[in-house]
Amino acid sequence: HTERSGTQNQRVLYVRDGRWFKKELVRDLLPSAPRRWQLGPVAPRGLDAFHGLGVRLPGRCAAPRIFTLHDLRVFDLPEAEEPRWVRIRTRRSAETVARADGIVCLSEHGRQRLHHHFPEFPRRATAVVPHGVDHDRFRPVEAAEAAPVLARYRIDRPFLLQVGQQAPHKNPRLSLEGFADSHAAAAGMLLVFAGGAVAGCREELERRGRELGIGHRLVWLDQVAFDELPALYSSAEAVLFPSHDEGFGLPLLEAMACGAPGVAANATCLPEVNGGAWPLVDPYDPSDLARQVDRFLIDPHFR
Repeated sequence: HTERSGTQNQRVLYVRDGRWFKKELVRDLLPSAPRRWQLGPVAPRGLDAFHGLGVRLPGRCAAPRIFTLHDLRVFDLPEAEEPRWVRIRTRRSAETVARADGIVCLSEHGRQRLHHHFPEFPRRATAVVPHGVDHDRFRPVEAAEAAPVLARYRIDRPFLLQVGQQAPHKNPRLSLEGFADSHAAAAGMLLVFAGGAVAGCREELERRGRELGIGHRLVWLDQVAFDELPALYSSAEAVLFPSHDEGFGLPLLEAMACGAPGVAANATCLPEVNGGAWPLVDPYDPSDLARQVDRFLIDPHFR
């Protein structure tokens, strides 16, 4: 949100209602911006613009209201979400779009899906602003620098990596089955999942891993420090990003910034974000993923 001060725009981070008492959770967000409390659905006075960072805008606001639309998964892939959450998110999204004077989308694909589900919203009031990546943090990490991180997580051999929550729309099953079908598994490599899991997903993946005879090759890292991710990306033989649905897919960009090779699904916005840098795979075909992983392992020129 901005307040005008002379000719400069001042960024102010408003924290809503009871979340004020948890404001330390966003201490890294706009650290130089002052924090202020917002009570209820009424925006503070004196603003030139109110920018919602998520799907939430105040019901009353004298200034133009804008928000960043991260994804429309509850509309495009409702079967991957809990029904109660689909109802809540669908209602909140429709309410926020109705209140908005402008919407920032993260990809052209996202903008197209917005206008598909909300055709009455004016196209001139939308813009595509992709995410960026901090290159001071996400950069290639040499083996010697990465070694302590790998040792901390007991990763003692070459590995493939998937970063993000293990959930149906992230498609970790494809990574698991593609890994089992690739030379990586036959060569004794590991498959590392970095991120927590929704209820039941980890158990299902473990069961499937045992069926395929690769259960002992799977590594689960529930919590990875943000500053340790570049070491994991840089050390992986390949990074896997097989999602069925993404609003943007920031781990793909982070991995690229670390110089990591990888494969991404040919789905939703990922071809757009990928920009031709990594091979794309069918998110329903484990053998397709296995073939592309094997190309990295066998052909150093391709890598």
